[in-house]
Amino acid sequence: MPEDFTPNPQPDQPISPPQPGPDTLSPAPDGPAAPPQPGPDAPLAPPPRPSFRKTCSRVGVSFSVMMLLFVLGQSVLIGLLDAFFPRLMRGSVGLWLCTDLALYGLGAPAAFLLLRGSLRRLAPAPRPARPARMTLPWAGRLFCLGELLMTAGNLIGLGILQVLAHWTGGQPGNAVAQVLDGSSMLANLFFCVLVAAIGEELLFRELLFRALAPYGERAYLLLSAGLFAAFHGNLNQIPYAFLLGLLLAWLRCRTGQVRWGMLLHGAINFCGGILPYLIMDHPTLTTAWGLAILAFCVVGAVYLAHMRPPRALRLAARQAARQAAAEGAVGPLGPHPVRQALCNPGMIAAMILTVLMVVLMTVSTMGIGA
Repeated sequence: MPEDFTPNPQPDQPISPPQPGPDTLSPAPDGPAAPPQPGPDAPLAPPPRPSFRKTCSRVGVSFSVMMLLFVLGQSVLIGLLDAFFPRLMRGSVGLWLCTDLALYGLGAPAAFLLLRGSLRRLAPAPRPARPARMTLPWAGRLFCLGELLMTAGNLIGLGILQVLAHWTGGQPGNAVAQVLDGSSMLANLFFCVLVAAIGEELLFRELLFRALAPYGERAYLLLSAGLFAAFHGNLNQIPYAFLLGLLLAWLRCRTGQVRWGMLLHGAINFCGGILPYLIMDHPTLTTAWGLAILAFCVVGAVYLAHMRPPRALRLAARQAARQAAAEGAVGPLGPHPVRQALCNPGMIAAMILTVLMVVLMTVSTMGIGA
């Protein structure tokens, strides 16, 4: 027998149990196992996503605070400029300056700070699987559609003002036209085209996109367009601002970028607020531009008709919606999404503030009770 061979122990020799060492696992105790404790370097679980109702309320509060600070700051700045620089307030340049400083220097930063907490807890804003590539023909069709929506909304706004004027005995006024008439062309070009296009797109097609798009495209389109219309605060602009807001929000969702909305917004503002004043003293150019607007509207109407999904897809979508409703399925926004979006403290405050702004602006421009 080899010398290094150790025989098996005899029955009268007890075998001692193995002693636990540093690398030996101790037997599990009786009962349920304790959950593993996270180590000091373990990543923290992300906080739960806020509900759709809570996010809409936060958006409404942010909008209300932005508008209140904007109105307050504008009034203070106008008073200061009128006291120390009265010459600057004789035209509309001072009013443009006070408006943009109060909005983008005071109101918009406050809205961003109020929404920052919700944005951190939300999932990243969705990007299209295949972002639409901007081409010159598509840009032309989008511009024509924008002119169609602007024209239709402008006619709706004028019709509402005419009805109010008939009932109240006032005269329909246009506060935007009064500001444009009292300012230089260079100031209108800078404030109305450049600053408005960039600032409003960052507010409603970037900040609101990040806050509302995680809950679905439809929720973002309708809420952002509604707040964009309320932001303008007068019956002249609310109808076409809502329609144009739908188009610009849809473009943001399709391209995944905000810059194309800035360019389209600026082009529409230029054609509506600058170009008519450049050609107003030239009857031939004015007539040609009117015919061009008519042609744009026709092209935009054709493009809008082709944007409608095919009948088969619409029927399939309706059938799927009926089946989901019959099975009691709840969408990603939860039950009663319209109620969740509007019946919350923030949105109620925003709607009350918007109604007050519209009433005050309508009374002041129409001279009701004067």
